[in-house]
Amino acid sequence: MTSITPNKMADNDMSFRQRAVIEFLVKEEIPAAEIHQRLQRAYGSVCMGASSVQRWVKHFKDGNTSIQDEPQSGCP
Repeated sequence: MTSITPNKMADNDMSFRQRAVIEFLVKEEIPAAEIHQRLQRAYGSVCMGASSVQRWVKHFKDGNTSIQDEPQSGCP
């Protein structure tokens, strides 16, 4: 059985919030690099990395609407 710590819940919530912001800014046609800069200013040290922002920008530009992270395959 896996337990979720308060820190892990906070990380998940912060990532969820950032994905929602990315979705909105993609609709505003803001480039990925600028989205990342804005996230850095807003979230500081808990901002997701530039490659993650690029992945999510592509996700939304490809027409996907889910802001839920997909389950990852492989070992936990």
